[in-house]
Amino acid sequence: MRQCIGPAHAWHEEQANAPRTVGHYLHHQAQQFAEKDAVIFEQEVLSYRQLDELSSQWAQLLLEEHVSVGDRVGLCLDRSQHMLAALIGILKVGASYVPLDPDFPDDRLAYMIEDSGLQHLVTQETHIKRLPS
Repeated sequence: MRQCIGPAHAWHEEQANAPRTVGHYLHHQAQQFAEKDAVIFEQEVLSYRQLDELSSQWAQLLLEEHVSVGDRVGLCLDRSQHMLAALIGILKVGASYVPLDPDFPDDRLAYMIEDSGLQHLVTQETHIKRLPS
């Protein structure tokens, strides 16, 4: 049997005002630490404000493409700060993302796309030909 250490309600009280989603958490961080480094990838740096704005732009684009809460969105992008912003944008919309590593073999990607029942796919031009229509 597992034993609790300390009052069972302490965690809930501490978390009562905490952000509830990744998008809320990022927005909260962007308000508190706007110009601090949030992402460093190779030579590029994004502040919390920039990451929040970029992910919100992704969320807006996804909404314009009729992505809704609960949809499964495939994410097949090269690793970069933009991939992270797209991933957070997907979560901000309330959708879930299916990671599709562009380094996987074509048949593996095709299987993952079919098996997951994606409703949408975010990718880049260099990977379009490798993915099933």
